[in-house]
Amino acid sequence: MRSVRAELHLHAGRLDEAAAAIAAAVELLQGVDAPNIVGDAAVVRARIAAARDDLGMADRELTRAAALYRAKGNIVSEQRAAELRAELGLGSVTA
Repeated sequence: MRSVRAELHLHAGRLDEAAAAIAAAVELLQGVDAPNIVGDAAVVRARIAAARDDLGMADRELTRAAALYRAKGNIVSEQRAAELRAELGLGSVTA
């Protein structure tokens, strides 16, 4: 739920609120064995970082998300992470 809230804040341009919401989500996910959900949170963090012009963090988060998706066999989400990297001008995902 917090990651959804983060995306809503992001789309409304409220970057500080978005960052706080995703930080709370990531905190709750620590130690959880749910690679797809953790990967999804990393993608949201990447989008927020990109909106703040922090492409280094966006790159790290998308690479992390792709690795989590790949480990789980989620090729659709892995491809979406790669597409977002390309949209941001970061190249292809290599993890």
